[in-house]
Amino acid sequence: DATLVSVLAYAGLRPGEATSARWTDASGATLYVHASKTETARSIRILDPLREDLAEGRIACGSPPPGTPIFPQRGARTWTKIDWANWRKRVYQPAARAAGVTGDLTPYRFRGSFDSLLLWEGRSLPYVAEQGGHSIATLARHYAGVLQELEHAPRVPAAEAIRAARAALGSAQSVRKTKGRS
Repeated sequence: DATLVSVLAYAGLRPGEATSARWTDASGATLYVHASKTETARSIRILDPLREDLAEGRIACGSPPPGTPIFPQRGARTWTKIDWANWRKRVYQPAARAAGVTGDLTPYRFRGSFDSLLLWEGRSLPYVAEQGGHSIATLARHYAGVLQELEHAPRVPAAEAIRAARAALGSAQSVRKTKGRS
């Protein structure tokens, strides 16, 4: 569960993209994604903390074969809309509330985390749009506030920002070790 949240937040995947991803899609420093929404493929740079989370998650799942879904349902099948709705209601929302999240309790909100991290890192609008799987116009429209904040702010590498946030909040790794979940 923690690994799924990491993929949503640190690769900016849409729920269907994350739940249909296979271990063969996560190759080295790249995550290959087929976006069913746009019917296009894209390659996402895997941030180091996400690469570590994926490695830990794979070990926790018993090191499944490469063609296996990263987040399999029973019988190694991919998720249905009902599976996603159940996970969101039974797993994600209670965990989010326990962590103090308020307001929008949909995991889709994590998609913006990845774009914001890349913008704060100093990446160009075309690069961030490509990584996030949207147009430059959509990116500029949705992140106008972030772009204004960046005017005079120092740039922070995304991996450094993730590690600092985890250290400040009691990292995802400690949650995994406590709960024994992937």
